Amino acid sequence: MLPVEKKCIFCGEKPVDKNKEHVLPKWLLELSGDPKRVVNQGIDWKTGSNRFFSADQFVFPACSGCNSFYADYLESDAKRIIEKLTKHEPVTCADYKILLDWFDKVRIGLWLGFRYLNKNHLGIKPNFHIDQRLGTKDRLLVCYPYNKDDRGITYIGTDSPLFSVMPSTLGIRINNLIFINVSADYLVSSRLGFPYPKVSEIKKADNNMFSIGDFRKKNSITYPVFPFKFHKPFIYIAQAKTTWDIFQFTQPMYSKPPILGNFYINNKDIGSNIFDVLASKFRYDEEFIELGEIKLKEARMAWLLFLQVFELQEYLKENAFFKQELPKEFIGLHNHIKKLFKNQY
Repeated sequence: MLPVEKKCIFCGEKPVDKNKEHVLPKWLLELSGDPKRVVNQGIDWKTGSNRFFSADQFVFPACSGCNSFYADYLESDAKRIIEKLTKHEPVTCADYKILLDWFDKVRIGLWLGFRYLNKNHLGIKPNFHIDQRLGTKDRLLVCYPYNKDDRGITYIGTDSPLFSVMPSTLGIRINNLIFINVSADYLVSSRLGFPYPKVSEIKKADNNMFSIGDFRKKNSITYPVFPFKFHKPFIYIAQAKTTWDIFQFTQPMYSKPPILGNFYINNKDIGSNIFDVLASKFRYDEEFIELGEIKLKEARMAWLLFLQVFELQEYLKENAFFKQELPKEFIGLHNHIKKLFKNQY
């Protein structure tokens, strides 16, 4: 077991003017109920029991400057967007880009947060924190209506050891909405016609860092853009992302369809326009995406929607662009947690 160093959850450095960050922001705790309510905060791996404490005490080390930056840059817009969606009002594609960034922050924050809470019981040394992971990988978001009147937050999949080693999939219920967020290297790039590498390897001698090369692209969009079959959602968006370094030597590929006219460069933030999966088309920032219709025969119980998070974790273990061999006990523990979840219903 590796010791847990007290590093800023955002930048990964020793906190400057030490502050504490709510992994789930205060506005979200207030939107979903009493911020001081006692909630289930996942499994305590020392005792094997569920951990309960006040929602507003789920805080971790952060630099004062980092905390303020994200509060100004992300949280006010995320609050506005989530509030509109809980009213089932459409938002723009520019809003969805912000929301995808916010889910990157929350997903990685929960990953680091539970690592702190469990005193790094799996001995994982993070190669990144929120700063290094926000908006750098392909991502998608699906959303379902949750037809109950009670307010609250529930997150799914964070207890699995597959989340501990690959924090790519998160399920979260916010009041009357269920979100499933997925982000990973080249998750949708190849099928959206964006550059992707053919050659990849994990350098064991170099702290398990990845090596890539031989970039190529397809000349048309391949359907489905993500081969996992979700239950019918009423929001389903996807976005390809790349880094500035990779863009510099793949730039000629961006002058041909389907990329041409469907990507943006904002300083060194580079990605595709939002792809509306339900409408099978790229959309521009100013466009609104209307919420889709889910017919009665297409509707599923909430636990079946949440179960998809565990299935996605398994899918990515087998199909991620960069695969890692995991100990058998990790898989066994994942299956046990999945079984415990199913037994609740």
